[in-house]
Amino acid sequence: PSADSEAILRSLQLKLDRSPEQGFTHEALTQRAELLRLSADLLTDLPRRQAYEAALLELGRDHPGETAGIDLPSNKEVAGLLLLLEANSPHEVFHLASQGLQPLQAPALGSAREADLALLLALACRAAAAEEQEQRRYEAAASLLHDGMQLLQRMGKLHEECRNLQNDLDVLMPYRILDLVSRDLGDQASHQ
Repeated sequence: PSADSEAILRSLQLKLDRSPEQGFTHEALTQRAELLRLSADLLTDLPRRQAYEAALLELGRDHPGETAGIDLPSNKEVAGLLLLLEANSPHEVFHLASQGLQPLQAPALGSAREADLALLLALACRAAAAEEQEQRRYEAAASLLHDGMQLLQRMGKLHEECRNLQNDLDVLMPYRILDLVSRDLGDQASHQ
């Protein structure tokens, strides 16, 4: 909030220079750059920025949990999720990418959107599981990895990423066992 226009433009240039290298389509990376520029335009235009910050304060006060920002067209959802992942919100990205890949909303098989969403799902899954592990919530981490693997396998996508998720799950096994065994002895279902 206290960043001036120069700092915002420097940050924009750093983000543009550090484009993700994981294999996203050119279209997703181009849209990411466009969203970054739109954000920088908003934050460097003093009247628009003040209106935006006022909207944030009002939402935070009157409607906790809601947010204000740039309206994101549905054709730029992958770029928005990519930026959200870069902003260290892997749980949200995992959830939203999973929704985007569900049968009712599923993109055309083999489309660039499907490939980008699958890659986002895999990266977000691993990052969210790592966050859970840091908090010593091993069963939650394992559940995320398992769900991510199932979705990727159902789609028949990213076999290497599936192997990475399986490796992460295998590494968690002793921690999961210790987590479950250390639970309250009165809860026999957990111990079983």
